This record gives sequence, C-alpha cells and structure tokens, in this order.
Amino acid sequence: MAEFENLEEQRDEVEALESIYMEDFVKLSDEPPLRYAIGLVPNPGEADGENHVRASITAILPPSYPILTPELTIEAPALPAARLGELKDVCAGAVRELAGNVSLMAVTEAARDFLLQHNVPPPSSAHEQMLKNAKARAASGDGPALAAAA
Repeated sequence: MAEFENLEEQRDEVEALESIYMEDFVKLSDEPPLRYAIGLVPNPGEADGENHVRASITAILPPSYPILTPELTIEAPALPAARLGELKDVCAGAVRELAGNVSLMAVTEAARDFLLQHNVPPPSSAHEQMLKNAKARAASGDGPALAAAA
C-alpha cells in the first residue's frame, strides 16, 4: 500500500511541475522509477537577453520517494565550476529541509532563486575584463591604472 501511495505522491508532484514548467519540463520515464528533466532560467517569460545563466535538473525518483531522497543531476554550462557546486549545495539543502516529504518544487524554486542572484552577463572579451580589473585596482589604490582603462 505504501508504495502505491508513494507513486501517487510522485505522480501528483510531477503533474504540478509539468503544469508550471510546461515546455521546459521533459518526462523521461512515466513508469517507476519516474525520471524527468526541468530547464530553469532566472527570468521565465523574458527575452533570452535577460537570462545569462540557465540550469537543467534531471531527477530520478526512487520507488520509495519521498521517504528516500531523489537522485538529482544538475547542469549549468554558463556557471563557473565553483558556482555550479554552490547551486548543487543549495538544491541538496532544499531536499534535506523537506526530508520525508515531496521536495522537488522546493528544489526548483531554490535553484531558480540562485540563478536569479547569479544572472550576470559574461564579460565581452578577455581584453575588456582585463581593462575592467585594471580600473577596479586603480580605483581601490591597489595598482597603477592603465592609460587605456581611463
């Protein structure tokens, strides 16, 4: 009986996520273990120019989820490795907070909030980044300013 209840909870959560994320939600398996992927951007519905980062969360739900935690794979190609690690920690924290309860809605919300906080455009070029760093050093008094940076 408990496995049936778990499967019903899983399907209800998947249905809710599918209705929220629509075309960004991909069902990979409709039979246990349920598997799906969700694409996330910081500003859904905005032009792509407003979203400088994006992430994909692939979830595999063990038959006893939510008693057991989901297996999550998180990818975010535009984030540096350290930031990706932080995003994974944020998602793992959301799962831990709701241990024993459905948690994937909280995971997607936490991930989207993280992306929103780190939604910065990449530097245009290495040269522009060098000039920006030189200006910052000069402004803080840590080094000489480049003539071109002024």
